[in-house]
Amino acid sequence: MTVYYYALKLTLDDVILFVPVDTSDEIGLRRICTAQQARALLDELPAIVRDADQCWNRRYRENMLRIRSGDTEEVAKVVKNLLVRQSERGLSTGEKKMLGSAKRILISELALALRQEPAEIEHSLDTRLCL
Repeated sequence: MTVYYYALKLTLDDVILFVPVDTSDEIGLRRICTAQQARALLDELPAIVRDADQCWNRRYRENMLRIRSGDTEEVAKVVKNLLVRQSERGLSTGEKKMLGSAKRILISELALALRQEPAEIEHSLDTRLCL
């Protein structure tokens, strides 16, 4: 029996993941967003409304759900919410790690969709999200 795999090279790491084609839908593998969707997301970043303050464990849980959803817009919301919170009050160690992970996810997808270097995307994000 022949098994086919997708070979996924992560843009920010020197890692290649092999995912069986037959189970890719079950694990949530999806296509990256289009260049048009990526540009629209970058343009909408400044307008994303910050979530109301909640206790840290509820905020952490909701942010994790957003990241795990795989939805680029949801990940962008996490990044914006945490950056705003960081500028106002600072972040816990867990939230700092979460912000780093969310930014890496967002930068990776946008870099692939727009065919730009991750550093360019990070600069673009920082410019649009400056607080």
